[in-house]
Amino acid sequence: MRRNFTVPIYPHLKKFIQKRFQKNGSIDVSATTSFGKMLMLCLRDNRKTSEFNDQYRDRLTEEITIELTKEMSELTPRQGKLMRINIYGDNLFKEALLVWIEAQGEDGIAALSACKSFLKFYDIDENEYGLLTAYQYWQRSKQKVSS
Repeated sequence: MRRNFTVPIYPHLKKFIQKRFQKNGSIDVSATTSFGKMLMLCLRDNRKTSEFNDQYRDRLTEEITIELTKEMSELTPRQGKLMRINIYGDNLFKEALLVWIEAQGEDGIAALSACKSFLKFYDIDENEYGLLTAYQYWQRSKQKVSS
């Protein structure tokens, strides 16, 4: 039964996942991590979707290799399901960004500076995920809360 898979991924997401979930050279996919839970969700999700059109695939310029647990490998993993890591993982990335900005704000640090330090912490450069993109995402999230 195949357990190792290489999955195309966003460049910013690769760095985020490696920094948050990589231990001893491999990505921790255990059921105790949010990444492992997200991966299990990807494998159990049986909806038919067209999320991976050509435009979307063009932005998946990096790859990660994951070793599935025995339980995950029994769920008939397919590349299409595993590519959903990009959607769910990007949501996880953005949630972490918002928490970071909020925490920095408690110390009086401006949101733009907090975005910059978040991207620097994960070693994400401008062409992988832009500072203004991060800041605008924070601004839109604040508008949703106040609506």
